[in-house]
Parts: sequence; C-alpha cells; structure tokens
Amino acid sequence: MLIVAIPEGLPMTVAVSLAYSVLQMSEDDNVLVRDLDSVEVVGQITDLVLGKTGTMTTEQMEVHSFFAQNHKVLNSRKNTFHNCELDEGIQRKIIESIVWNSSAYIEMSENSFYVPEGQGTEVSLIKWLQGAEEPVHEYMQQKSQDDVVLATVPFSSKLKKSIIAIRHPNMHDTVRVYVKGAPEVVVPNCNFTYGEGESPEKMPMTNDDRAVIMQSFDEMTSLSMRGIAFSYSDMSVSQFEDLMGSMQGEIDDENEIANLEGNDQTFLALVSLKDPLRSNIKKVIENANNSRINLILVTGDNLITSSAVASDVGIFTKDEFKRICAGQSEGVAMDARQFADAVGEVVIEEEQGEEGEEPITTYRLQNQDEFNRIIQTLKVIGRARPEDKRRLIAGLKGMNAGVEDASQHRRVAVIGEGINDVSAFRTADVSFALQSGTSIARNNASMVLRTDDFDSAMRAVMWGRNLFMNVQRFLQFQITCNLSVLIVVLVSYITMTESVLNPVQLIYINLIMDILGALALASTRPTTDIAQYTAGQ
Repeated sequence: MLIVAIPEGLPMTVAVSLAYSVLQMSEDDNVLVRDLDSVEVVGQITDLVLGKTGTMTTEQMEVHSFFAQNHKVLNSRKNTFHNCELDEGIQRKIIESIVWNSSAYIEMSENSFYVPEGQGTEVSLIKWLQGAEEPVHEYMQQKSQDDVVLATVPFSSKLKKSIIAIRHPNMHDTVRVYVKGAPEVVVPNCNFTYGEGESPEKMPMTNDDRAVIMQSFDEMTSLSMRGIAFSYSDMSVSQFEDLMGSMQGEIDDENEIANLEGNDQTFLALVSLKDPLRSNIKKVIENANNSRINLILVTGDNLITSSAVASDVGIFTKDEFKRICAGQSEGVAMDARQFADAVGEVVIEEEQGEEGEEPITTYRLQNQDEFNRIIQTLKVIGRARPEDKRRLIAGLKGMNAGVEDASQHRRVAVIGEGINDVSAFRTADVSFALQSGTSIARNNASMVLRTDDFDSAMRAVMWGRNLFMNVQRFLQFQITCNLSVLIVVLVSYITMTESVLNPVQLIYINLIMDILGALALASTRPTTDIAQYTAGQ
C-alpha cells in the first residue's frame, strides 16, 4: 500500500509540465523563456504594466496631418506635402529639421532602394518625405560632411526634445539650431512664426498663435495621435563659438541646453502621426480583463493620446475618456510628474533570510498609503519616464506588506524594450522584453516576445496557470486512485480476511497512477476556462 500511496509521479509531473510548457510557448506562441522559474510565477500575476508603441500598436506610423503657416493640412496622399499651400522655403526648412535632427540613417536595400533605419517615429517621418519624392539621402550626405554637425542633444524622456546645431552647408557664416519634440515643450519656447502665403515674413508669435497651435495639437491627441513640433533658430559661427566656449565644449545640464536652444526659436510645423493598433489587440485586452489581470498603461505619449488609446483598446470605456478630456475624471489617468510627486521615491529594504539563503528584497514607496489609494482607479500614466515604471511596480509590490497569506500577494509583470527598462525588469516578478528591443533588455528579461505581440504575453500567462492546473489534475487523479485502492483493500480484508490485490497488481496500479498518469496529465494544453482559474490559491 505504501508503494501506491506515495506520489512518486508528482516531481515528474511538475518537471514534464514545465518542459512541455516551455517548448509549446516557444513553438506555438513565440515566447522565449530565459528564466524557468518565471513560468510558474507568470501564472500568478495580478498586474501587468505595459507600454503603447510596439506592444499595442504596429509601430508602422504614418503622417496623418501637419500644421504649418497657420493652417492645417490633411496628408491624404503621398505627395500632399508638395501639393499644398506651404512656401517652398518653409518646406525646405521642415525637411532639414526632420532629416538632420534625427538619429535615423539610410541603408541600401537589395533592390537598390534607400531604406531608413532607426527609431520608429523618426523612420516614419523620413518615409513620409520619401513618399513625397524628396531626395532624403542627399540631405543625409550633407549632414555627414566634416564640420557640419557642431553639437547635438539627443532625445530623452526627461527633456522630451532633441536639438542639433548645424553649420549650414548652403548659408554662409550661419549655424542653424533645429529643435524637435513634444509640442508642450517646444512651442512655449518659440517667439516667432510664419504667416500664410508664399514668401512669408517671420513675425512675432502671439499668445493667440500659440493657442491655435496647441488647439490643433489637442485635436490630434484626442484622436490617439502623436504630435511632434519643429522649430529652429540661427546664429553666426562666431556667436556659436562664444556660446560653446562658455560651456567648455560640453552640453550636460538644463541651463546649457537652454542656451543652445536660444530664446528666439521660430516655429516651423506640427506633425501628427497615427500608429495603427494591432488587429487583435482589442480581443487580447478583453481576454486579459476576463482573466482578472489589472492592466496599467505607462507611456511617454501625451496624457490625452495615452487615454485615447486606452479607451480604443478597452482598458476603460469611451465615456470615461470623455470625462478625462473634460477634466471630470480623477485618478483614472495621471501625468507622470503628478504621480511621482504624490507617491514619492522607491524604498528598497532587505530582510535577512533563513540560514544559507539570500536576503529577501522588498519594495515600497515613500508614500505607500497614498499609492494604495491612487491605484484603486489608476489605468494610465502619461508622459512617463523609465523610472516611473519602476515606481509603479514598487508600489504594487509594496501593497503586499502585512499580507501574511502569500496566495493573496500581488504579482507584477512588465513589458519593455529599452536599456532604461532594465531597472523595472529587476523590480518586477516577471519581465517581458520585445524582440525588437535592445539586447540588454532581452538579456535581463524573464521572457522574450519574439513577435512583439502582446497576445504572446497573455498566452504565457495561460501556460503559467496551466502548469498549476496540471499539477492539480494529477493530485486529484492520485487521490481518486488511492482512495479507490484503499477502499477495495479494506473491504476485502474485512469480508475475505485477505486483499484481493496482490503486490504485483498494486505495483501495476502504481505504474498507471504515477508514471503514465504524470506523462498524460502533465502535457494537457490550456483549456478555454483557464482564464477563470486563479493559480496558487
């Protein structure tokens, strides 16, 4: 009886189910598992922190419209840029601003086409110019000449803009500083603009001009679009050299960046880009909601753009989005700086583990109580920086303090792609990296989504839950067999004074129960009701 009663197949069930899950996740769902322990943990996640670009969208952005010379133009065809009322000189400045103030580059394809490579937004803008039959490669060649690029300030989530100083190749003794970035950052620094018509004169920008531009931007964001503003200023070579001399050749703080940008920027254009949603994203979000996973969108986009996307995919309703736009919805969508000010910084504490074990690291926020209040309704954080993801994850994990039942703990997963996401990866219980992301992000992630598809992450959650369910099925099978054998043996001893099952028969039953049962039940695929299953409880 002891042979039958001891569940020797339990370790085998766990091992086989884990191996089978990892294999199927790789072959069927394009999820590369780098940390085997994460397969178990991912089945227990309660919260998922995700971004917008590349995760919920295709990142195949297209220019929808642009605002320049005080009027808006809908980009209805490829050559709209050249068939509108823009002055040719303004068009040339916009082209230079897009191509020169960019980290993207041009590669020659096998078919001898010039193909832009680099960051998604910049590539989309260059493709727009190529569609208008602009010789982008020639502008790139001008930029690559010696002594043309004099200074650069790369885009960052903190600055929300990028700056480049160019010794203009076609203008004598002129250094042109191009600025590109978030409209709410670029437009307030512009003191000049251009009027309508051909050969327009530069004129001072009034508050009404700024209001018109920002109103156009608000219209873009309400339609889930990303807005990018462009401006420029000119100075002589000697003025630039004096400026750089005062900075000792380095641009590394906000004051020096402001000096380089200058206080007489001229507004050029506001361009809106539409990033199409993935075809299956609404269904995936619905499945996540049905699976009782709390989704929180954290993105660098404008708060209204972020909220519009969240309502489009089903994170919250259209009516909620209308209340956000009207300023009547408190706590559902927050600006990252407002969120950071409310909850404070991350606090890391280490507790001594048992002898021979590593210390236990716990996370919380300085104002954890305020976070616990905010998180009840929070669904979107806009204009976020990488540290805001980590702050949110630390707050979610900080809610476990004082909860003795481990099955009631919150488990947090995060999806990221960049170097700056690594700290969030290390704070979260499970981390997903996009295949298109940096190698550092992939190497630090628990799992890699090889098709950048959010659906793959949700499939990984289903496989994680299925691992628990397979073990549960095996234990149910074991208990049923053990009770059946026990009843047969006891009844036979009572009525016949001997067991009707001899040792050989018991060993055969044990073979069916443990080895064959483990192999059969461990390889069961997730069923449709797995969404309602709560792992670990």
